[in-house]
Amino acid sequence: MMESLKTYRQNRLSDKFIDLLVSQVHLSMIELGRKKGSHFINSKLFQKELEAKIDLLLPHFTYKEWVLILKNKGPFQKNTKNKEENIRKNLYAFLKNHYRIVYHSFRMDLYDQFQKREASTIATIILAEDVIIHSKKRTAVVIYYKGGDRIAYCPELKERVVIENIKILEQSVLITLVDIKQEKGNRWLNQMLNFFSS
Repeated sequence: MMESLKTYRQNRLSDKFIDLLVSQVHLSMIELGRKKGSHFINSKLFQKELEAKIDLLLPHFTYKEWVLILKNKGPFQKNTKNKEENIRKNLYAFLKNHYRIVYHSFRMDLYDQFQKREASTIATIILAEDVIIHSKKRTAVVIYYKGGDRIAYCPELKERVVIENIKILEQSVLITLVDIKQEKGNRWLNQMLNFFSS
């Protein structure tokens, strides 16, 4: 009973953390990487921006909640006696690795080539892994704009993809990296269902 309660609490905190990343962090971090490769995460600009995002995230949870969240994401290391500094370092390491993977998956030069609009017009960005494009298992980046327009590209093919040509499988993974909520309800889920049913 106690173990299931602990797991429930961890999952609830993790969900809240992911919601914060999606609503307040991801879009600006993705846009920051435009025209740049995954090596960009070692730049001073990236480090400065990530530190600012960590400052924004820290007050949302207590020390014990942060430990639960970060242990759920990987190993947690206590490097100093300062609790906030430990959280900051572990969160920094987690997010740095996360954006390394995102920038590599997105191929940020391609993201820049196809994402021509202002960041404020983006409603949702989805990373769709293990989908079928031209009869092969690939990855697709799908960008929805607030006006209803959408665009997709395939990082492996280095080209734009007609959205209707993307087929999902049972093992396909759809990761909503940016979802700017304009209304109540699960708008991005409705968009995904419309997207893949057309």
